[in-house]
Amino acid sequence: MNWTKKARALAVLPVAMAFGACDILTIRDPGRYDDEDLDEALEAVANSAEGAVQEWIDWYVIWQSLLSDVYMFTGPHVAYYDTWGLIDEGWIDYGTFPTNGTNGDMYWTYAYTGNFPDAMAQHKWFAVESWERLVRVKNEEFANSDLMGVQILLGKALYDMYTALFSCEAVLDEAPSQMYADEQIYPQVADTFARVIEVALNVDPEVLERSKTEYVNVARTGRALMLMLSGEYDEAAAEASAVPDGFTYDAVKTNVFRDWNKLAYLNGRFNRYAGLMSWLWDRIDIGLNGFIKDERTGVPDTRMPVSFLNQRGSDSETPYYGQRKYPDFGSPIPMLHSGHARLIEAEAKVMQGDYAGATGLLNSLRAGVGLPSVAVPATEDDMIDFLLDERFAELFLEGHRAVDLHRFRLTRRVFDDMNDVIRPGTGRPSKFPGSSREGQLNKDVENVKNVRCSPVGV
Repeated sequence: MNWTKKARALAVLPVAMAFGACDILTIRDPGRYDDEDLDEALEAVANSAEGAVQEWIDWYVIWQSLLSDVYMFTGPHVAYYDTWGLIDEGWIDYGTFPTNGTNGDMYWTYAYTGNFPDAMAQHKWFAVESWERLVRVKNEEFANSDLMGVQILLGKALYDMYTALFSCEAVLDEAPSQMYADEQIYPQVADTFARVIEVALNVDPEVLERSKTEYVNVARTGRALMLMLSGEYDEAAAEASAVPDGFTYDAVKTNVFRDWNKLAYLNGRFNRYAGLMSWLWDRIDIGLNGFIKDERTGVPDTRMPVSFLNQRGSDSETPYYGQRKYPDFGSPIPMLHSGHARLIEAEAKVMQGDYAGATGLLNSLRAGVGLPSVAVPATEDDMIDFLLDERFAELFLEGHRAVDLHRFRLTRRVFDDMNDVIRPGTGRPSKFPGSSREGQLNKDVENVKNVRCSPVGV
């Protein structure tokens, strides 16, 4: 984007404080530091390049959940929080929240006025500059064989991945550059994840083993996801199958106000602005420690912990069913994990017509949480319904449901089936539009609403 490079880069750096970075990044006025200071803080720069996306993951999950059939707005109808209500009711378009305006956060009201695609672009360009810095200060061979290089490349891949999952279009290159459709971005991100794997395998094995994150597995899972969304199912399944069970890569959250888990803030103990949608209520155990029941057997599914304490939302009207997956401000948020890899393998088998193989993989996930096995579905529609039900449970409140409804062309049907007059399926957006700020600042992007994408369910 056409932003001042130094301001853009330095704005990211305070995020590194959550990773125990050096003192330069814990100071609230990072603009006092110049390139020489940053050259001497490469480890902190690499931490920031990887970690900045983690600050936004809870907002990503909240907004995606409101757009899909997971969350409904249960807050008071006042000026700021009505923006969440507009997402819930489908009143979003090019130039509306949360893809317009200027990034920023108002800590004094706990409101976050951030523009998600612009934030991802800002952090991505910082990752690009961080790679250039690492090559300049060290050398290219060092960058291609050091853990810092892995972190920086992973950051770039994650920013592009979440941008494409969130919006129907985005830029990929430094401005001036055109917008690309999400389907065009997915294979590009798959290539970036491949670079992460390549560089990670060049790192001294003892160093990589000592690191807190299994970077190769992160990149394999991310690459498998991008390949799956590109329709490259065979290659996606091969990549996903290499990810071991039990692997997870989580967004780090803390009890510090800036970095705490915003989904935890939305539960009944603190705030009730977003609760689970009404179509799920009949499947929820009533009480403090309940679960959403499995669609097929009625057995409580421990992957979906929820609670209902006979409370109303902050609107004082709507019954409030809250999540328990993230009970505390410091609860980490899964970004990529082995369960997702198994789902990718299963979807590949569905697309190959191997329903028995797909069902075996899905039943293995169910067995891991004590659920009964399900018989092999007889039809394609039943198989896809089973796959999507398992994706809903395994990826509960991780921000993937809106993407699933969009790509399987189910948004309109799902919302029409709810028969909810304030959330009709007809005309409901199935994905967020791209950044309107790109149209304002980037000369290669036409800032005209009817030219920019804003897909609706069909």
